[in-house]
Amino acid sequence: MGGGSSDAAAVLLALPVLMGRAVDLPKLCAIGEQLGSDVSFFLLGGTAVGIGRGSELFPLPDSPPRQGILVAPGIHVNTARAYRDLSPRLTTELQQNKIVSFQSVTWDTGSLVSARNDFESVVFEQHRKLATLKKRLVRAGATAALMTGSGSALFGLFPDCNGISRAKELLGEVRTFPISLVGRARYRALWRRALKEHTTPGLWPLQSRYTG
Repeated sequence: MGGGSSDAAAVLLALPVLMGRAVDLPKLCAIGEQLGSDVSFFLLGGTAVGIGRGSELFPLPDSPPRQGILVAPGIHVNTARAYRDLSPRLTTELQQNKIVSFQSVTWDTGSLVSARNDFESVVFEQHRKLATLKKRLVRAGATAALMTGSGSALFGLFPDCNGISRAKELLGEVRTFPISLVGRARYRALWRRALKEHTTPGLWPLQSRYTG
């Protein structure tokens, strides 16, 4: 779920403040790219398209605020095997189909109905329970339900609290955590609030007010 990458990005975003020196976003992204492919995403915040390894980003309109749950089934997924099994399937799909699918997901940020995770096709074959958990999220009324990355966590987004309650009942003893979508403006506002005593207002990335 990008835990290590988000931690690395947090350090980089605080770096100009801690150092008391101005560091622009391209420089932070260049450092982040050396640490991990998706670190740059957490430096930008909000919805974005990642090209190549994921470090070349293009901002998109954010999805509306939405509540949901994260499902942590405690199943270990072999990431290396997931990539190995998925690779042949990606190369056999027609390029035109890939482009159309990409466009539909990219510009349908409001509903996320057409969103998909290609890893599900291979990971669910090895771990049938994950496919079952996703079906339960959908049955509970999730407007979007997907596995995160190569797994094994899943998430479901719901239009109201009733759907979340139903999902928890259907999932039984499986661990769940409340989540909410955070847009780019909200993401940056949270950072500014946390470091407001030491930063110059209105700048992104955050810059120290003590910079000479």
